[in-house]
Amino acid sequence: MSRQDVDDPEEKESFRYNMGAAGLSHVFFLSPRTYLESIFSYSQTLNAFSDDEPPFNYNFEERFRKSTLRTSLLLNHKFNARHTLRTGVIGSHLNFDLLAEGAIDTLSFTEVDNNGSTQLWQSYAQWQFRASEALTFNAGLHHMYFRLNDSQSLEPRIGARWAFAPGQTLSAGFGIHSRLDPLVNYFATFRLNPNEPYTQPNQNLDLTKSRHYVLGYERTLRDDLRLKVETYYQQLYDVPIGLAEGSDIPQYSAYSLINYQEGIVDFPLANNGTGRNYGVELTLEKFFTQNYYFMLTTSLFQSKYTPLNGKEFNTRYNGNHVVNFLGGKEFAVGKNKNNVLGFNVRLLWAGGNRYTPIDIAASQVTGQVVPIWNQAYSAQVPDYFRPDIRVSYRWNRAKFSSTLSLDVQNVINRANIFTRFYSSSEGKMIDSFQLGLIPVLNYRVEF
Repeated sequence: MSRQDVDDPEEKESFRYNMGAAGLSHVFFLSPRTYLESIFSYSQTLNAFSDDEPPFNYNFEERFRKSTLRTSLLLNHKFNARHTLRTGVIGSHLNFDLLAEGAIDTLSFTEVDNNGSTQLWQSYAQWQFRASEALTFNAGLHHMYFRLNDSQSLEPRIGARWAFAPGQTLSAGFGIHSRLDPLVNYFATFRLNPNEPYTQPNQNLDLTKSRHYVLGYERTLRDDLRLKVETYYQQLYDVPIGLAEGSDIPQYSAYSLINYQEGIVDFPLANNGTGRNYGVELTLEKFFTQNYYFMLTTSLFQSKYTPLNGKEFNTRYNGNHVVNFLGGKEFAVGKNKNNVLGFNVRLLWAGGNRYTPIDIAASQVTGQVVPIWNQAYSAQVPDYFRPDIRVSYRWNRAKFSSTLSLDVQNVINRANIFTRFYSSSEGKMIDSFQLGLIPVLNYRVEF
């Protein structure tokens, strides 16, 4: 995909993303109470970006290629009706080829140039105990190990589910979870000043961690209708944040990898940041009966982070609300009523993305973008709204079936704003829009 930048008619940016995956799974029963499940998968992604600005004699290119060969083994043993043990291991072999380089006039620079491989290992064990027909406990341990820098995390998890009345259930859970940060940021190459050598100080970053607390209530309103309410609190820690290295650099002191979107972080990071997410989710689901179904989900939430300067800010993704509706109905048609005509609709309404306000006056004077870092992500674009529809027709035969479908995303062609940025040529903020109406025609045969 490519586009002409609205800020400068001579500037050209192009983006490309490719992804492919394949896998195999197998379940082998060792005994009536024990089975072994194995999964083998391979995936590869390519992110490419180029930027060419002739007026400034500037060009830049990124090419990040990553492939993952993953093996997963799960052993499940049921001791009796009350006790079940699940244990397993997941091994991921990560190959990467990372390049980001450019030039300004005759001066060339390289932000990252690394290729090689590393491994990510995960192991876990989970014990389920059914204390009674109404009360079930789950407890377990999860371990993660990243071979590149020997970072690791041991994560206890526990949960309980209590059916305290007919059709009503309470659940609660606690667990520690870790995640691997974007691989390219471990290999970013830079120097803090011209008198120092180039280094890769972010290669020793630890895993980002969080403590999750969840409390839920579920009620069956009738056989095909269920209501679920869940509240949660996530306490993030060991989050990579920017370091000012002894100097007052606002963009460093307000930075957190929580807000990472793309590209490379070209300054030192350390696992000293925190964050928190909390909210409530409501789900009303009608299962597929009488040839129709629907599901309504609503989420109200807050997402905050605290960087080096000690202030708490909204994260980039703190939209505050998300509402999803999905529904559909099928009709038996044809001479013998063997064929199916289907209609489906999806509605998505979410709070807009956040961005950091720009000091317009200062930007006009300097000719460069001057963010107001002490108000990081306090501004927000208008809400996102997108309706999708799907119409399908399925022919059912004795040995196979075929389906012709038309999916239309953003059927009203609404111009949803992705973000706002400062245009130096116009001296004001410019809206960047997301994709409009997208029709997808599909034909599928199933044997």
